[in-house]
Amino acid sequence: MSSWSGSKRSLPHCRKCTASTATKRFGKPTGIWGHSNSASLSITGRRISMNVEQLHDLFLQAAETDRRLPPATRKQKLSSWPDYPLDWHGYGWTQIGPTRLHPTSKQISDFDEAMRLTSIMPEDDRRLVWAVAHSAAFRARGPAWKKLAIMLGLHDPRIVKRNYRHALIELHYKLD
Repeated sequence: MSSWSGSKRSLPHCRKCTASTATKRFGKPTGIWGHSNSASLSITGRRISMNVEQLHDLFLQAAETDRRLPPATRKQKLSSWPDYPLDWHGYGWTQIGPTRLHPTSKQISDFDEAMRLTSIMPEDDRRLVWAVAHSAAFRARGPAWKKLAIMLGLHDPRIVKRNYRHALIELHYKLD
């Protein structure tokens, strides 16, 4: 579910969208950006058909999948001694933390699809989209807009959110 779906404000406009706000609200059923059509592009022979909200959800899911994947390099074992408790009260104690859930094959294929989609985006938009997605991964409240604004050197989190929406809308139109 998208983090913007509960907004009661007027729908943001895109430079390519010419319908009025009233038409968007009371005319054909549309998404939160007012676009009723879904974008499609053939990358590697497969048709992709997504609207802007689905693109947002795809990148959030891809960031969560990225965190679930094993690290690129394995930790080297420094000794062959097994771990054992230091005193007799410590039996049942282990240093192993909670188990990591491994991604499913569908999550990995969606991650690959998100990586292919980022290849057609400009460099700045690509960095912004992945920063927002990783900021929102495993977080119920959505992206940390204020932290992203500080990281990007901007003074207002609304600017980051507007730039993110604009990047997704541009990607939507590139797919169309």
